[in-house]
Amino acid sequence: MRHPNRVLGSHPDPYTTYPNQRFPLGQVMELPDGRIYRFAEVGAAALAASKLCSGMAMTANFDTLAVQTATVVGDTTIKFTTGNTALVENELAEGTILQEDVALSLGSLHPIKSNAAAGTTSTCTVTLADGVTVQEAVSTSGKVTVRVNPWKQVIIQGSPPLQLVTGIPQVVIGLTQYGWLQTHGVTNCLIDLPPRSRRRPARRPGRTSSRAPRVWSTGGNP
Repeated sequence: MRHPNRVLGSHPDPYTTYPNQRFPLGQVMELPDGRIYRFAEVGAAALAASKLCSGMAMTANFDTLAVQTATVVGDTTIKFTTGNTALVENELAEGTILQEDVALSLGSLHPIKSNAAAGTTSTCTVTLADGVTVQEAVSTSGKVTVRVNPWKQVIIQGSPPLQLVTGIPQVVIGLTQYGWLQTHGVTNCLIDLPPRSRRRPARRPGRTSSRAPRVWSTGGNP
């Protein structure tokens, strides 16, 4: 799926959930009052309203993997050897692959269109997004690091943080469903601070349990 620059939403939209994927994962939606949301897929458990969320945990099995076949400038696919975690078909779709040649100090990040299924320590072929090609030749001594889309299989933020903070849902989003996570503007979020506390940094990772509700601005960029 291709991202529009951003979707202009209406005030009811953040409370809408979907049984299937209506937008690209990570799609930006802006409301008339300037609040910004990202479209996300729920992971291992339903997302509770007003709780900080993050992307699914990624292990070392996705880092510095061996390049299976040398790439040349203009290639649209990259082959690498998986770690001790198998990949299902298109698990990496809408994610990224970092291709690096340590000897030449090269590193290029590419968006992923699709991937073939692959077992543990076997060859996986990744197809780059439409119009994207390999920019530097990398030999079989090179490495790749792959990441799923941060808004794929989102979970409630743990402590310590395991992945990128992805936003705050305004409504319960059920298991296997899709919905919107707020990333910018005034919002409410459950945090683990005593009720007497009044001011704390917004979207602070590691503070997710529900001692007291707070209203704050998420600030920053979407």
